[in-house]
Amino acid sequence: MQVYEYAEFLNGRLTFPLNPSRQFLKHDFSLFKTENKLTISTIERSRSGLGYCLRLYNPKFHQVSEQITFVKQPKIVQLVDLREHILQDLKIKNKQVIIPKIGHAKFITIYFEF
Repeated sequence: MQVYEYAEFLNGRLTFPLNPSRQFLKHDFSLFKTENKLTISTIERSRSGLGYCLRLYNPKFHQVSEQITFVKQPKIVQLVDLREHILQDLKIKNKQVIIPKIGHAKFITIYFEF
């Protein structure tokens, strides 16, 4: 039996394609920067309207942690679920937050506000 799960021609349908991006944009309007270990899936205003929700996805085949550096000091950074219920407060040190490790094909949602 042949398995084609990770074949190149099916990659876009089964996993996020990892095409390298050659686009360089100015950082004038950035909220944060990452180490590019995880893929940014979504960034949106939170339902409460006070902060933002950032969803990160791990397309790699091993566990990955990420460090986020904010442009200005955030008041709150929390790990939340999809309904924005707080799971855990994350420690902020010098505008930086370390995201816990997540496994292959998993995602994590971070709530932050300034």
